[in-house]
Amino acid sequence: MTEISYAGDEGGIVCHMAPEQGRDALVVSLTHVRTKRSLPFDAAVLDYQKHRLKKLKKQNRA
Repeated sequence: MTEISYAGDEGGIVCHMAPEQGRDALVVSLTHVRTKRSLPFDAAVLDYQKHRLKKLKKQNRA
């Protein structure tokens, strides 16, 4: 990851990934990223994802 930013209510937290050489980049919502369970921040990512998905489901019902 090269950067993390907030894309508002529509995108949530997004991760920017870019190679060291080159101009192409990938920006992915943290809602859709999978992490290794051994990483120290895995529990925080899973908590965010659960909260975000619940919020999105609630918005779709309205």
